[in-house]
Formats: sequence, C-alpha cells, structure tokens
Amino acid sequence: MRISRPLLIIILIVIGIRAVLPIFVKRYVNHVLKNDIDGYTGSVAGVDLSLWRGGYQLQGLKLLRLEEKVRVPFLDFREVDLMIAWKPLFKGRVVGNVNLDGARVNMVKGPDKARTQPGLAGDRGWQAAFDRIFPLKVNNFNATNSQVHYMDFHSKPQVDVSLQDIRLHATNLSNVDDRNEDLDSD
Repeated sequence: MRISRPLLIIILIVIGIRAVLPIFVKRYVNHVLKNDIDGYTGSVAGVDLSLWRGGYQLQGLKLLRLEEKVRVPFLDFREVDLMIAWKPLFKGRVVGNVNLDGARVNMVKGPDKARTQPGLAGDRGWQAAFDRIFPLKVNNFNATNSQVHYMDFHSKPQVDVSLQDIRLHATNLSNVDDRNEDLDSD
C-alpha cells in the first residue's frame, strides 16, 4: 500500500501537533496557577492529553500560599482528570467531568493572616482560575483516595485533624437531565 505525499504530510503534522500540545497546555496551566490566584502560587508536574476522550490529565498539581510561613500546600493532587462528558454532548449540552485521585486539601489556622491558609474566592480566586483551566460546567465530580486536613501548628498541642480515604461521587451538578421534576444532584 502506498500513501500519497499530501496524506503523509498531513499525518506528520497531526503527529507533530499532538507531540508538542502537552508542552503548551502545561505552560498555560502553570501560568494560570502561578499568576492568577491572589495570595497563592501553583504548578503541575505533568500534563497528558487524551484527545480521543476529549480530556487531559494534570499530574502533581500543587497550590501553595505565597507567604512562606505556611509549611504545607493548600492543595496537593496526585492526578486531576478533566474531560468532556460525551453523553450530554449528544443531547446538545457541553459539560465536563472532573476526577481527582490522591487529592489532599490542607486548611491551616495560624496566629495571624500570614500564617493562615484561608479559602480562595473572588475574581482572582481558585474558581476563576479553574474556569480558565477547564471552561466547562462540571456535571460529574469524583474524588478517590483523598484527604482533608485541618491544621493549627501554633496551638498547644498542635492540631492535625483529618478525614482520610475520602471517596466522593457527585452527579448531575449542572442539571443536564432536563425533566419535568426537580433537578437534583446526587
């Protein structure tokens, strides 16, 4: 079988784009995490694309308080999987699914604002940054092997209260299923 030269060129271009696309996505995500959340900086260690599924995975996502007086990251995720939800797409709705694996959230209380890790809200908070990284409404959210910690390093005794091995599954968050009844999430 002989492949024509134009077809071969197109195939090589597509392969080349696919090879460099994760580099650009990683740069963009790192830029958003580093610059677009007030009081915090962040990064991802790696990005993997799954074009056939319409998604991408972020490995090693960390979000840290800019004040170096807080010793633990606010967010430390082993993997975040962001993808298009295909079933609603066939019904004309563009929504996405988010899967977290190995997520750890550290809420830290300190004696002053510089040593406290508050929530992130507002125009330059985590939600706005997440919307730039994944601009779809989230319809399904899953978290496995996850933890939430509340810490106070300045109390006597020091406090580290945690919920371990969290498994969370929330569906129909954007109320994709139009019905004549109340549209509740599960």
